[in-house]
Amino acid sequence: MFLQYKHAALAPLMLALSLQPAGAGEIPQRAAQAVVHLRAEASTEAAPDTFTAAFSAVRSGHDVAALNAAVSQLEAKALAQARADGVEATTSGLSTQPSYANTEQGLRIDGWTVRARVQLKTGSAQKLSRAAADLGQMLQIDAMGAEISPEKRAKVQAALADEAVAAFRTKASRVAHAFGATGYTLVDATVQDGGTYQPRPLLMATRVANDAAPAIAVQPDKQLVRVEVSGSVRLRP
Repeated sequence: MFLQYKHAALAPLMLALSLQPAGAGEIPQRAAQAVVHLRAEASTEAAPDTFTAAFSAVRSGHDVAALNAAVSQLEAKALAQARADGVEATTSGLSTQPSYANTEQGLRIDGWTVRARVQLKTGSAQKLSRAAADLGQMLQIDAMGAEISPEKRAKVQAALADEAVAAFRTKASRVAHAFGATGYTLVDATVQDGGTYQPRPLLMATRVANDAAPAIAVQPDKQLVRVEVSGSVRLRP
């Protein structure tokens, strides 16, 4: 866990100071009454605890009814296998799209493609690995990903918020001292999430040999979690 302070020679501090000529003791007095805008953040890397995968069952041909039946059968088989592997499995249902061919009379429907999408979700990378290998024997693997659950992210951010606030207060005290002030008074402050988070693709290593379907080894990367505090303080003379 580490803190990241964005400052260089106390910049980008924005001081409400007047640059008009003044006496020798007047500028320090005005500086000590200035409003300073500050920002500090805390961040850490956290391991993902939610693992997902998406698969497609696809069949193409001329008989829509037969295609629907074949894809529905694959879909049901995949859902049953995934649940047997101990992962949550859902489906988006069937979709049917025509394919076209150029003829002398123009474009005409030349066939159909029926597709069903199956999604897996689990808190175990090992279970996802096993299920992905099993479903990969019958379906097309579209994507695999890992993310930090909202519950874990909130817990991590709560701890980071304390660090970010402490960093903000330390920064405010140092700035006040640098400008010859005796202290500071908080004017306003905002504590917020440090960014937008998207599920990351999982790196799939070489399949491990097995008597049945070979397991797919997944390698989830840690993800950065940040909390930022920004606000204004008034320096006390």
